[in-house]
Amino acid sequence: MILWIIISIIFILQLHRAFILYRQIETLRSSLPEESELSFLKLYVSPADLNDDGALQNILKKPEVYTTPDEDAITIRVLSVQKPTVPFQGILQNLNAYLARNYHVAIDFGIMKDIIERPIETWQKGIRQLIPVPILLGLLGTIISIIVGVFELSGSQSTADWDINSFLDSVASAMIVSAAGVLLTVVANLTLSLRCPTSRRTQKCALCLHSGAGVAQSR
Repeated sequence: MILWIIISIIFILQLHRAFILYRQIETLRSSLPEESELSFLKLYVSPADLNDDGALQNILKKPEVYTTPDEDAITIRVLSVQKPTVPFQGILQNLNAYLARNYHVAIDFGIMKDIIERPIETWQKGIRQLIPVPILLGLLGTIISIIVGVFELSGSQSTADWDINSFLDSVASAMIVSAAGVLLTVVANLTLSLRCPTSRRTQKCALCLHSGAGVAQSR
């Protein structure tokens, strides 16, 4: 009875971790916006605010406040995305900070590509570090089950009371969570490989933003 409770708890933990991994992978997959979701806003900011990191961050958090034309202000163009995902929110802030500080010069494609790729790679590495958790939980469940079985055997009055077959059945049952852990880990790896943004897609996104930024600057 105790053994099956342990196995059930471990299996529930495995499923919970697998569900979290799947949601993170799906968030990563949809992190880059489609071209139709991109637009550029024309902002009017003072030179002092543009040179102040704190003021600039506040402007980029609420850009719609600074769309009113002002002859004494500097005109900059920043990227706007409809409902940006969690991973892209930080990317958007960094892209707009770069665009704002370099409003008077040509936009560098390599820098924009790097701003997009680095957070995506960091997010992906974080997911990969969590992928082995289900299999580790399975091994933990198997080890605990073996320990419980050994204690049950050692608690017998004599060797004649030892039920080796029952012990082996318990271990075999505990191996279920190990098998489940292997299966969930393999599925998570495959899902991440197939659904995460590729370097080709990030490059396409950077090229789209670079082209859009160039057109916006020329206006």
